[in-house]
Amino acid sequence: LLDAPPKDRVPPFPKPASVLAAEARQKKKLLTPIKSKADLETHCYAKANCVVFVGVDDPLDDLIAKFPPAVNNFHFVTLDPAAPVAGGLLNDLDPPAVVIVKPGKRPRAARATGSTADFARLLDDVLAGGAKFTPFPDKTLPAWPDDDNKGDDDPRADL
Repeated sequence: LLDAPPKDRVPPFPKPASVLAAEARQKKKLLTPIKSKADLETHCYAKANCVVFVGVDDPLDDLIAKFPPAVNNFHFVTLDPAAPVAGGLLNDLDPPAVVIVKPGKRPRAARATGSTADFARLLDDVLAGGAKFTPFPDKTLPAWPDDDNKGDDDPRADL
């Protein structure tokens, strides 16, 4: 036992439930699901580099750990491939895919499809300055359609 490396002498202690819960909350903050027009505007289009994972079922924890948002100014979000804006963001790619959106005066995006290794390559290219960002077809960000029934339940709609 004395010849064993130090890490083998003392068994590791399990993390307390409160620490595990705090880590789970932090992971939720790092990967925001987009489910509405407000989510899209707030969590993606209002950010500098929005990384949109469309139809990705693989765990993304390692990828997010490799590219921490606080250091790289990435904002990670997920989007269902059936969402109304998915087609505009994917631009003929099939999910699973990642789209890195740069909003601003000239909105553009870099895209990759495949596995998390392909996504990591694209993020590396963005950081190295080698990624190709293409403008959106109509030079505007894909918009989530307005809900036509929104005013029907609002009692102020008749005023």
